[in-house]
Parts: sequence; C-alpha cells; structure tokens
Amino acid sequence: MRDDSAKWPLIDTDSLALEGPGVALHSLAVGRQTLVSGAGVLARFTERLGAPVGWPDPARGASYALGLGRDRLLLVNGPALEDGWDARAGLAVSDMSGGYAVFGLCGPGIGAVLARAGEIDPARPSRSVARLFLGLEVLLYFHEAAPGGGQALRLHVSASQAMALVEALEAVFRALGD
Repeated sequence: MRDDSAKWPLIDTDSLALEGPGVALHSLAVGRQTLVSGAGVLARFTERLGAPVGWPDPARGASYALGLGRDRLLLVNGPALEDGWDARAGLAVSDMSGGYAVFGLCGPGIGAVLARAGEIDPARPSRSVARLFLGLEVLLYFHEAAPGGGQALRLHVSASQAMALVEALEAVFRALGD
C-alpha cells in the first residue's frame, strides 16, 4: 500500500498554541467528558453542576454541564458514571473524554473570528451549545477562565476533526491579518 502520510502535515493538537491578530488558540485538557442522554437528565444534574450552560451563557469553574438538547448533556468533570444504559435512572451514559478535543480561543479578536466562522450570534440565545463553526460541528460556549481576563471561548470538536478545525482557524487568522 502506498504511504501518503507526507502529503498532510500532522498537527499536535494536544500541545497547540496558535496566535492571530488579537486572538489566540490553545489546546485544553478539561478532564472527564461524559455524554448523558435520557428523560429528566436536566433535573438530575442541575443540583450538582448548576443549570446547563447554553449559548451564550458562560461556564464557570472546572465542573459544569453543557446543554446539547432537551434530553442531552455533556458533563465536564461531572460525577463519575458507569458507561452504558442505566435502567434505574433511564439514562444512557458515554465517556467522551477521548472523543472530543477541546480548545480555548481568547482575546479581543474573538468577535472577528465568530463573524467569519458562520452564523453565530451572541445576541441570539439557545439552550444548546451545539453550533456549526467553520463548517464543523462543535460545542461552543464562553468560559470565565480567560488568561489575563477578558473573553474566552471553548470549543469541543470531534477528536477526528481537530486538525481540520486548527487548519480552518489558521486560515481565518491569516485572513484577519491581511
């Protein structure tokens, strides 16, 4: 079989740091990510993690829940749960820690990036953080932990699409610099 691996650059998304005009992208290790689906999932985890984060509400701290749909959450550093179907609670649980790559985007240029990334408007709230960003499905939300203060976004993207996201953001950063 022919080896075409040299045709595409390998980007180390685990230790990424990329800068553009007024904006920086870096990889984040957020810890455990657990996808939980089922009727009543919102009520079950609100007491421990607070109300699920929607768009454009900011997440706070290291443990929080992201709203993905009426009956679906992504728990970031939430309680340890066993994978599979929990018949007693009526919940499906999937460990997604290796399934999502997580990136931080911070700086005063975030608005310019959002304007180029798609139809993402902080003035149009939603209970879900799921968005189409540069043609990729991501979980996009603000987070209070910006280096040096200011605005910070977090993006969870399928690990298999992490390089595509980074390459697309490199192109946006170049365009912002022109």
